[in-house]
Amino acid sequence: MRTLLAFIPQYLLWHYTRALREMFSVFGNFMWFLYNYFSIPLLVKTFLSPFERLGEEYKKGLNIEAMLGTFVINTIMRLVGVIMRALVIVGGLFALVLLSAVYVGAFALWLAMPFLVPFLLIAGFVGI
Repeated sequence: MRTLLAFIPQYLLWHYTRALREMFSVFGNFMWFLYNYFSIPLLVKTFLSPFERLGEEYKKGLNIEAMLGTFVINTIMRLVGVIMRALVIVGGLFALVLLSAVYVGAFALWLAMPFLVPFLLIAGFVGI
């Protein structure tokens, strides 16, 4: 019993110091991963680029029909690129917000855990 009582302060010290620091570090790693997985900075930089660099070259000469056709195709490719990039950026931002919400819940649970576990253990034995 003495060993258990000597263990509790050491555990609480670890739980509220080193473990919290490591939890922040893990959260930062996950945020970095999602931010780079969705390539948010690159997608913002290339937001108006054509989709997968598809498009047509303007032909030499003064052919209005060919020029308008090329212009329409290039415009459509840019619009498709904007839509695809916007969807991926929104998905990435949603993933970052979701991760933050999960982290806030995990953080609150982590802070309450040393008090919650004994309470639940006693409640289980008593039958509350």
